[in-house]
Amino acid sequence: MIRSLLSLTLIAITACTLAAQAPRGVGQDFWSNPAMVEKFVGSYGMISSVEPKLSTSETEAFKKFAEAMKTDANAATAILRSEVKADGSHGAQVDFVMGNLSFQAGRADEAMKYYREAIRKFADFRRAHNNLGILLAQRGQFKEAITHLAKTIETGGGDAVTYGLMAYGYLQQNLYLSAEIAYRNALIFEPNNTDWILGLAKSLLESRKFDEAVLLLDDMLKTQETNADLWLFQANAFLGKGDVNRAAANLEIVRRLGKIQPDMLARLGDLFADAGAHDLALTAYQEALAKDPRLPIPGLMQSAELLVARGGNQQGAQLVSQIRSTLGRSLSDSDKVSLQKIEARIAASRGEVGDAAKTLELIVESNPLDAEALLLLANVYARRGEVEKADFLFSRASRIRGSEAVALVQHGRFLVRAGKYSAALTVLERAQSMRPDEHVSRFIEQVRAAARSASF
Repeated sequence: MIRSLLSLTLIAITACTLAAQAPRGVGQDFWSNPAMVEKFVGSYGMISSVEPKLSTSETEAFKKFAEAMKTDANAATAILRSEVKADGSHGAQVDFVMGNLSFQAGRADEAMKYYREAIRKFADFRRAHNNLGILLAQRGQFKEAITHLAKTIETGGGDAVTYGLMAYGYLQQNLYLSAEIAYRNALIFEPNNTDWILGLAKSLLESRKFDEAVLLLDDMLKTQETNADLWLFQANAFLGKGDVNRAAANLEIVRRLGKIQPDMLARLGDLFADAGAHDLALTAYQEALAKDPRLPIPGLMQSAELLVARGGNQQGAQLVSQIRSTLGRSLSDSDKVSLQKIEARIAASRGEVGDAAKTLELIVESNPLDAEALLLLANVYARRGEVEKADFLFSRASRIRGSEAVALVQHGRFLVRAGKYSAALTVLERAQSMRPDEHVSRFIEQVRAAARSASF
């Protein structure tokens, strides 16, 4: 149970961090970057080796267009528009530049139509492929975007933006090796671009190359010690390596930088709880709840359970109390029952089995099919020496759909403690047939050995 709780906790940290800190290379800041926009719409010239030639009339029109662009963009656009033929017989260069003008005017759909037409007329039109790929990436149409960006590279082009957007597109399609290669190429052009570095870090994490990710982020952190994204990504890498302590240390640094989000604070609390640092865990949970009372209630419940499972009864009780006082009216009846179960666990751990039994008996009376409450109560009865009651409740829980295997394993352990090895083996083997488990298999072998010893 504890092991599965910890696994869920680590998965939650990884998922939350990566989701929240996805590379910003296709975010609003990127698209509004003046240098990027200037480069995009400024591609009005020609590259003869991979672009179509102009007709005589188009050459004259482009000369006039270029001159007019110096003083009057509207007049320049009108000059070029006069070259657009209704039957589409004008050249691909006209379509391409009209695409740039449409993009500059905020008409992306129109721009894409012009770029597609330019490519139809001249298949290797490098810049038309590049600009169309960028617009497609901006819209999240990564599969098609990659086709055009790759064509840009194939025809001898490609820069940081081209490779970076390709990488991000691969990342969105879970093609992590391709994303890694593309990000590395983007970094050749822009070695200090944090977007590309974070993208590469995520690619490495998804490929489970945790050591490489740690080293990559170490290098960046030498010069960007206040970059919270880098610390968070490295925390994920440490988690992947199983280095929970260093992951917690990274999250604590982000906390001290004043840039940690409430959900990350809660996850930091989980790491402290698992390490047995109960007071630190409680402080993190309380701070998270104070920052955002809308944190998911199931996650808070799990955090309280983790504290109790790791021996932090006092801190678990305090967290339950704060959940009640902070969330109050937003707690559903089901939530309230869950809190009562945690309180019963705490009471039982403190040896207050009478109080625990009273609470759980009320829950079971209200909902006879609450398998978790039945098992908790069965264990309380076992501790009180009420063997028949415990045996009966374990049997009841094992007949509730979805809880059979868990209940059977707990019943088997109870029977072993009671010295009833033969009955325990029957129950445990039934559990194993329902849900095979390596730990249960080993336990069965130990019970068999104990049964043989007892028979002599």
